[in-house]
Amino acid sequence: MTKDVIIEMLSYADIFRDADRKTIEKISSEETILFSKGQVISDYKHYSKHIGVVLFGTILAEEKNSGNKVVLNTLKEGNVFGVTSVFSSEEENVSCIVSKTQSEILFISEDKFITYILEDRELNLSYIRFLTDRIRFLNKKISTFATPTTQDALSRFLLSQDSDEIRVVGATLSKQLNIGRSSLYRALRELQDINAIEYTNGVVKILSREKLNVQ
Repeated sequence: MTKDVIIEMLSYADIFRDADRKTIEKISSEETILFSKGQVISDYKHYSKHIGVVLFGTILAEEKNSGNKVVLNTLKEGNVFGVTSVFSSEEENVSCIVSKTQSEILFISEDKFITYILEDRELNLSYIRFLTDRIRFLNKKISTFATPTTQDALSRFLLSQDSDEIRVVGATLSKQLNIGRSSLYRALRELQDINAIEYTNGVVKILSREKLNVQ
């Protein structure tokens, strides 16, 4: 990938879109690595404090749960990973990053990133905003798991989604909410009975966020 293309990519990447042009030009010279489909980019055994920017392709953030791999996030062009490793005192990865397709990743070391954010106020603020949004997102997830009933857990999960149409895979969602699959489908029927949602062919359509809020 040429430097001009990398600069264009960085200009709309998650935490770099507000950075100064000179900063982006410097970052574009950082190391890039090509990964083949299925190749591990980082795992629990190999820890390094780097931020990765997906230049092209699709990658997965996975974790092991009772021996099974669970996909935590799917990242595409312009998305970043490893952001929370910078300034962290922990010396281990919390997830495994795998290339779902052929991909190219630009890596920025912790030392270089610190230099960039000290030189560029807008990049510094973008980094803080990104971390703040992550904290808010995780707080919503925690509140989902802390709810007392299946219907409450499902309601809060649906309210945390950006779209009013959500595809639901029973096996995946029941694991995510830590509830039985039969309990999940019962909660879906109950929410449908009060016209809070419509559930057809694995797709939930939110009809009334108000009615979800009172659950």
